[in-house]
Amino acid sequence: MAAAAAADGGGAGGEPAAFSQLPAPPAFYKLYAAGPDAGPPPPAPVAGEIHALGEAFNTDEPFVPPLDVPRLYAVAPDGSIAIKAELLRLNQGLLLLFLELLAVLASQPSAAAAALSQIVVALHNMGHLINLARPLQAEETLKHALRSQIAEKQAALEGLRAEAGDARRRLLELSAQLAAVGGDAADCGAPRRLRRPRRRRAAMPFVTVAGDDLENPAIRKLGQPKHRQFSEGDDAAERRCGCAFLRKGWFWACVLVTIAVCVAAPIGVRTTQRLNAPVTEVPRYKFNTGLNVGLNTSTTGEFNATAGLGAPNQTLTCKMVAADFPTAPLPAGAPPPPLKVSGGKLVTPDGKEAQLHGVNWPGFDRGKTMVDGLDAGAAPSWEGGDFATVVHTLRLLGFNAVRLPFLFTDLLSLPPQDYSKPCPAAAPTAAALAARATAPGDKPDAAPPKFAAPPGSAPARCNAYVPNDGSTLSRFLWVVQFLVGQGFYVVVRPWRRPRACARARRARAARSERQRPPEPAAPPRPAQVDYHPHGTDLELGVVDSVDAYVAAWRRVWMSLTCLPAWQTQLAGRVFADLLNEPDALGLAWGGASGGEGRAPLEAYYLRAMDALNAAAPGQGLFFVQGGGQAKLGTAWGDGFTTDPKWVAERGLADATPFFVNLTAKPYAGQVVLAPHLYGASVTQSPDTGDAQWQKYAASWGHLQSTGFCSANATAAANATGANATAAGCARFPVVAGEVGSSLADPRDEQYYADLAHFMARAPAVGAHDGVPFSSWFWWAYNANSGDAGGLVGDDGRTLDWKKLAWLQDNLGLRPWYAK
Repeated sequence: MAAAAAADGGGAGGEPAAFSQLPAPPAFYKLYAAGPDAGPPPPAPVAGEIHALGEAFNTDEPFVPPLDVPRLYAVAPDGSIAIKAELLRLNQGLLLLFLELLAVLASQPSAAAAALSQIVVALHNMGHLINLARPLQAEETLKHALRSQIAEKQAALEGLRAEAGDARRRLLELSAQLAAVGGDAADCGAPRRLRRPRRRRAAMPFVTVAGDDLENPAIRKLGQPKHRQFSEGDDAAERRCGCAFLRKGWFWACVLVTIAVCVAAPIGVRTTQRLNAPVTEVPRYKFNTGLNVGLNTSTTGEFNATAGLGAPNQTLTCKMVAADFPTAPLPAGAPPPPLKVSGGKLVTPDGKEAQLHGVNWPGFDRGKTMVDGLDAGAAPSWEGGDFATVVHTLRLLGFNAVRLPFLFTDLLSLPPQDYSKPCPAAAPTAAALAARATAPGDKPDAAPPKFAAPPGSAPARCNAYVPNDGSTLSRFLWVVQFLVGQGFYVVVRPWRRPRACARARRARAARSERQRPPEPAAPPRPAQVDYHPHGTDLELGVVDSVDAYVAAWRRVWMSLTCLPAWQTQLAGRVFADLLNEPDALGLAWGGASGGEGRAPLEAYYLRAMDALNAAAPGQGLFFVQGGGQAKLGTAWGDGFTTDPKWVAERGLADATPFFVNLTAKPYAGQVVLAPHLYGASVTQSPDTGDAQWQKYAASWGHLQSTGFCSANATAAANATGANATAAGCARFPVVAGEVGSSLADPRDEQYYADLAHFMARAPAVGAHDGVPFSSWFWWAYNANSGDAGGLVGDDGRTLDWKKLAWLQDNLGLRPWYAK
């Protein structure tokens, strides 16, 4: 403030610049004194590709996606559109189309599909016009906000001016009243320049004061004895007057200090405490009284997984969650063999190592109440819009596992949407589906696998067999059983609900982690990752506390493990991925990332596994992801290093406490490490080759090969003569929980080629810790899945053979006809 005031030449009336209460504005405002166009123009907009918050954007892309259906609105010769008029016209036409649909349904129901498609086209046109109006809406909203702010500031200034004028008027009135009293009192209100001339005092006994020095405050202060007796004279009236102190600087200084200490400081402290305090009034999810009603976001308090189940504050039982069980029939099938962990690998009951070649299939995390993509494309089709047909196609392509993201609130609060819809009369045959799942140029000599429509199917209607009764959780359980029955392993894991401020928060966190002094003695550092391919924040009220998080997981896991088919068909085939990308939630080992006052990451994992293992002892496999180690150069969902050297040199969150506690747990042999591994187009990390392998080995490679041994457990094993590996050490299998790319960036092709070499332990990998493995989940099936795109196009049915061929050539995907 002082510097700004000094640059402006001091305060008004010659007041020293250091004591100016209001500093001068920035100097460049003077360039625009003559008007907004007087100064230099603003910089030109950036064209082409720009990077913000860890993502790439292209300014040449259209703000509004093009219309993908026939256009029904009029466009003027100059290209303008009367949006309001056209919306009114389309709305009127929509009413007529609806009446026509009713007439068709009454007279010829089989022809209703065409009438319904016309309504869909009209709605698409209306939505497109609304999107075209959004930039104008945003502009007008901004103008309105700015005008409102200007009006508020002008009103506040007018109020200040009015109060200042009132204060001047009162002072003048007071001065006039004092003048009317007369005598010495009049001198109190008179300006100093009108007062009677001072009489010179007698010289002090110990200081000689010259007449000219009386106006020098320093000499006057030194020359006056502490208990001097004043004589009647020039200052008598001022001393006798009770208001003389009002013109003293020390008085107003004391007043300002008193106000600051007694008023402003307490207000500031209380405000800071409220801003820094954890949010306690945010609605937290709690079950309603009806089991199928789900969650009530208007209810405050801790997340209660047993509310509404008839036994609050008691342990959940299978009887209490029985209403979740689906009743719709399931097709006949053959579940895959159950898996367990042995020797740091996933193995089948006969000891054969298992390979999970999976695909992520979002939908239950997006308000869809079903896997996504079934409603993609303008024209319905069996190949892209029918659930059973898509599942069979995935099996033909060689996938044997599916990862299902979900939101607790979607499962427990949203009613299921009806996905049954008209489809072409002729459903595809098993031979046609097999031909579609055959790579271009290949000529299989094997007979295509059989395919039968599920129970409850209807002619010329997709998804007629998908249950619509009960809750979305009931449908979710049905989908899990359907997939397992068709030979798939299933990983279920909670997702995060997007929020607008999340990317900015991630960018700030990444910048703060990068702002650290260089360490010349450290080995070459992998580039720090600054990205995230998807949404953010897990549901409020679930991750805010460990208790709420564990209760939510127990609710869903109990519904799975209590299913009648759990012991015979689901155990060892359905796995829990406990927390998706903890870095996005501010969670890290030891709480090192400052996750808004939340507990350390290990507390979430260990408490959840305690509860889930108690529900089905020894029968669950738990996938865990790392956090708080972005400085290692790992992607979100990665970061498991326990090496003291790496932790100290890079300031990483230490995963050691988690593994120390885990190795003493009865379920230590049921844990799978599931890092997310993305290339440069997503992470912006330039690491390839040896630098890439080095961080793999530091994060989880050593936990595959040598394992983790806690000091306490090893000491106990040595004392009892037991095998240290069995008693206190554990090797962990690794499954790449997410890998994916559009493969349009050459950097990604190099990254994933190096990843394939590390997974296969190619000779070039050298001595980097790790063991061969080939389990992964591709992100994702859906075309609308973010940075990586999907295995199908925007129409929901066209297969992306570039990606599928790459998976076959590099990651071991084997289609139905491969030997």
